[in-house]
Amino acid sequence: MHTLPYLSLLGGPPERLQVGQEPQNASIPPGSLLARHPALADATRAYIERGRAPATARAHRSDWRIFAAWCEAHSAIPLPAEIDTIAGFLVDCASSRTLATVRRYRSTISKMHKLAGLPSLAFHDQMREIMHGIAVDKTERSPNMKAAATADVFARMIEQAGGTRTKDIRDRAILRVGAVTGLRRAELVAVNVEDLIWHDQGVSILIRRSKTDQTGVGRYVAVPCDGDAEDQGRCAAHAIRAWLAQAPSDCGPLFRSLRKDGRSSGARLPAEQISDIVKRAASAAGLDPKVYAAHSLRSGYVTQATREGLSLMEIMEQTGHRKIESVRRYARDPVNPFRTGRVHVVARAFAGKKV
Repeated sequence: MHTLPYLSLLGGPPERLQVGQEPQNASIPPGSLLARHPALADATRAYIERGRAPATARAHRSDWRIFAAWCEAHSAIPLPAEIDTIAGFLVDCASSRTLATVRRYRSTISKMHKLAGLPSLAFHDQMREIMHGIAVDKTERSPNMKAAATADVFARMIEQAGGTRTKDIRDRAILRVGAVTGLRRAELVAVNVEDLIWHDQGVSILIRRSKTDQTGVGRYVAVPCDGDAEDQGRCAAHAIRAWLAQAPSDCGPLFRSLRKDGRSSGARLPAEQISDIVKRAASAAGLDPKVYAAHSLRSGYVTQATREGLSLMEIMEQTGHRKIESVRRYARDPVNPFRTGRVHVVARAFAGKKV
């Protein structure tokens, strides 16, 4: 199987590959500066890896393996890939993959060529035409898109998430914080206790890094506090306090794994377990756990926020989205053209009425 040409940045372009041949750039070329200075080479590798989100790196590896295997099966050369090879692969994938996946494959092929110091034809004008045709034929919405846990759905889920065990208290805090912040699961588990800043209005959480903030500029998200003492069980801020009272900690991971005896292990909760928590809550509420996962909390926040009249920019401040197109895909409701008053203002102006 073909390996990823990450290290071509360190030693120049790799040799051209023949069908079934491994790329030769998996190690630093003998005689190069980095070959003479192993510590510097290791540091360079580390910076290359730190420049990419772990999930992105995994996606690149997986996508490249799929493309390389397809090329081998069709007697084609993956690196450098001819335009017919790229087109054939993407067209073949379009019959069984979502539009988002096909687009990701295309981007990965282009990325790998660039890392190898080779020109990529993945975004050639001919490929743009082909991708436009695929986009017209397919839908933007993925059939595997998870259902949104909007306020009405979330109420059913949280109502069944009772119990007084340490695990129950932790899971309720995770569900409530995830619902009111729209955080990605990786962001949710990355929160440390020292990232919490308590206010009269609730708690703000420092998100140190994220998928769209690899350099660590950081941002704060708000977790408002419900001031009604009788309704504290419904408040995300109070859910955090309840969890910290159950498993006290002054620093380190906020949400931690638990031992079999229910005590905190001190280790950070794996991001994958957020989906398990959401699925359990959905199942307990009589919902289909197959259509709910961690993304349900994020899409639930975006969808509910649009229902409440928040602008896309206001939503993006909380969720950390960088592109309007991305946050729109998280909104599960059809767009309501009468949601804002601005259309009425314009209509009244054309009707000759004073605004």
